Amino acid sequence: MTSVVVVGAGLGGLSTALSLHHWGIEPPVILEQTAELDAVGAGIQLGPNANRVLERLGVLDEVCAVSFEPETADFLDGRRGTMLQSIPLRSWVAQKFRQPFLDVHRGDLQTILAKAVEERLPGSIRVGSRVDDVGQHENTTFATLDDGRTINGDVLIGADGVHSRVRQAVVADQVPARFTGHVAYRMLVPRADIDAASMPRPSVSIWLGAHGLVVSYWVRGGELYNIVTVTENSEWRAESWRIPGDVDALRSSFRGWAPQLHALFGAATDIHQWALLDHPVPRLWVRDRIALLGDSCHAMLPYLAQGAAMALEDAWLVGQALAEDPDPARALRRYSVSRVERATRVHAQSTKSGEVYQRSSPAWRFLRDLALTTMGRLFRDRFLRRLEWIYSFDPTNQVLAGR
Repeated sequence: MTSVVVVGAGLGGLSTALSLHHWGIEPPVILEQTAELDAVGAGIQLGPNANRVLERLGVLDEVCAVSFEPETADFLDGRRGTMLQSIPLRSWVAQKFRQPFLDVHRGDLQTILAKAVEERLPGSIRVGSRVDDVGQHENTTFATLDDGRTINGDVLIGADGVHSRVRQAVVADQVPARFTGHVAYRMLVPRADIDAASMPRPSVSIWLGAHGLVVSYWVRGGELYNIVTVTENSEWRAESWRIPGDVDALRSSFRGWAPQLHALFGAATDIHQWALLDHPVPRLWVRDRIALLGDSCHAMLPYLAQGAAMALEDAWLVGQALAEDPDPARALRRYSVSRVERATRVHAQSTKSGEVYQRSSPAWRFLRDLALTTMGRLFRDRFLRRLEWIYSFDPTNQVLAGR
């Protein structure tokens, strides 16, 4: 049987382990650099394409139990707080795709995945295992840890994020993650701390304005309200989930925006700040027996809310590839060829959506808001159809590229 080493125990690495288990592949070794798996991060959104994978991995019911299913997606004028368009998200998704659209705290999802891995593959997660180097010989791969130990496997999969060590062994023209000039704040607000006059709707709210964007929604069954703001900042470069954010700097960045937003900012108990980075998507995600998945390969901007979903799609299909083909190197090539076109398209559309949302020209913002208002009243179905290519994709029902 094929032995697999997975670098990284985030969403991509853990779902890869569960995928390998599903496909009957030998339990992997999962190398995680942190001393323990902390339930850190912000809210994330899981569309039907992601939830098809979670269902096949046997964890969707548990994820639903800690998530929130928004009724609508609301586009609002960030300064006036007025509604530009409201899309019936829950009913449309359920009818069209037979899967839910979920808002979940990233830490809750990671906890569920880690628990499932420990139950099905006990002892496979090795925390405190920082990888210094990876490579391969003719029929084997290796990961060298910072304490000098070497872990070998038939295949090595890099699920180690935007600053991936494994990427350096796969992508020949190594380009560092690009700072986009945008900085995000994320924060959580307990429901009990929100004034009744500012109580948000059961929706995903997208607040649009000059030089900034705010996306907010409920998580943890409606107990917490998750807020992510994005603003321009050419100086900030730090990229971490754990850097504290300054509420006064946040308020200054969004001076003049709707009072209900500032009321939510003031009630936030957990504010963090990080730079938004992205990677160009390489044409090939593998080199012989080493492969990439998730942010290590195609880190993207959050404007389509597809970062986690792409990692879940990757995880399912790399497991399928290794199960279907007895030649590990050939299997990984099939995985790469099968994934690159879709991931590249999602990556490009995420970047384009960010440009549309954040253009600062008053004339452009007027036309954008007018288009949203008009489409909401007259052409809602056309607007929804623009998302179908993302959500209709079923990773669990794919024929991989030929041998």
